Amino acid sequence: MARPRNTPTRIKARTQKGKTVYYLDARCYSRVGGRFEALKEEGTQLATTDHDVAVRLAAKRLEELRLLQAGHHVAGVSVRFSLKEGVKAHLARQQETGDVSLAWLDQAARHLARAIAFFGKDCDPAAISADDVSSWNLQLAKTPNGRMRNGKPAMLSPQSRRHHLNSFSLFYGFLNEKRAVTAGLNPVKALKKKPKLKKREPRFLQVSEAGLLIYAAGFPECRCVGGILFVQELVATYLYTGMRESELYQAYVEDFDFDREIVHVRERDETGTVKTDGSQRTLRFAPMLQAILQPYFARCGQSATQLAFPSPNGRNIILTDTRKLLERVAAKAHELAPTPALKATFANPKVWRTKPFRHTFCTARLQTMDHGQPIAPFTVSKEMGHASLDMVNKVYGHLGTIRHRSADVEYACPPLQP
Repeated sequence: MARPRNTPTRIKARTQKGKTVYYLDARCYSRVGGRFEALKEEGTQLATTDHDVAVRLAAKRLEELRLLQAGHHVAGVSVRFSLKEGVKAHLARQQETGDVSLAWLDQAARHLARAIAFFGKDCDPAAISADDVSSWNLQLAKTPNGRMRNGKPAMLSPQSRRHHLNSFSLFYGFLNEKRAVTAGLNPVKALKKKPKLKKREPRFLQVSEAGLLIYAAGFPECRCVGGILFVQELVATYLYTGMRESELYQAYVEDFDFDREIVHVRERDETGTVKTDGSQRTLRFAPMLQAILQPYFARCGQSATQLAFPSPNGRNIILTDTRKLLERVAAKAHELAPTPALKATFANPKVWRTKPFRHTFCTARLQTMDHGQPIAPFTVSKEMGHASLDMVNKVYGHLGTIRHRSADVEYACPPLQP
């Protein structure tokens, strides 16, 4: 008489490093997550070497799989995925929806790859507890981020670790959606203590500081950093439009309409490179920006359907990295600064990236006029590409020390010493 397929006789012995270890062949339950799997006691990483323990573990696991196949739900047991398989399916689903950018996917993949390396690729997601996630968080705190600080490797910051936990939490949302774990199971949400983020005032430039930066970008030593010849034009466009990097690097010449005095911000990538649905918009083309860009477009040789600020590697290759360029410009601004306050602003060139330019534009735009009246924050929010006023009110609404009201954003360079 044939033995039933769901009995502990499906235990398989293997010899590893001179020891006999036990596995369970549960591939007949593959539809509900069964596979050729090691029989491990709770809290251990290796297959058991005790036959009696193997029999007990196999009986328990086969009973779980039998119930799952019969349509019952077993608390704390993943139905479909190992950790590696689940992450792969989760990222594929995110890419299919088209709601996230490729940069977001790359970042989430790096975060979840670290989770797989810590928990193990064959780990059952349903078996991960809040205590396990806490241990992973401590491990992340000891993980180098690839940069140096005071001559030593820098570790992942609390903010970066929080991003890792957020990616892992979103993964459990996918598992819940697929009913691969007990409804509501999310060890990240159950974590009582998470990395605390430092609340820092967003960095931005005063009007005179922005004017000095644009002026410094026009000097010869800044005009050919990494083969880029449009340094002043690029910096000015950031400060006068508030575009995101992904938006400006994909802007075409035709997006800058001199006749109608507007700038078009368009989504050109089917993967959704721009951040929000409100990101396709039009902006007022400030006269001072027109004066900077008009001669540039006249001499650059780019056609209307080519990138406005292409990579030095080709006329229609997207620019990717301008960090060294901005550091060079900030260093020149520090050299030219006529007052101690301005010198202090650019004392550390490495802190200046493109995000503060977006803050600066919003701050300056909030102080302009619209049809003879102070511009409405709602209008500025739309120009920034936000779906609501929250970001403008909470983050960008600096008033600065210099108050002015004009029809357009203007950054006047402060008087320089001879």
